Amino acid sequence: MLVRVAATSFDPVDDHIRAGIPAGMLPITLPYVPGIDLAGTVAELGADVTGLDVGDRVVAMLPLDSAGPAAAGAEFGTGATYRPVGPRVTVVHDA
Repeated sequence: MLVRVAATSFDPVDDHIRAGIPAGMLPITLPYVPGIDLAGTVAELGADVTGLDVGDRVVAMLPLDSAGPAAAGAEFGTGATYRPVGPRVTVVHDA
């Protein structure tokens, strides 16, 4: 699934990763762009994706070791957790 990212967030988990606190259990490769939460719109679906349609708004939490959604050209695979969001909240608030 490909999501057009509209907003990301930077929370305490991202701050700890960036500070190197979990370095022993969570190795990251530099340069690293923090941010594991995103809000956006489904742009493409893979063959195995169910319950979502192109154009659906979603929020997602990415695996802790992924480069953040603010990274240019970032791609996210099977480890991400996506959820649809309703029409009453903007994607900026979703993130």
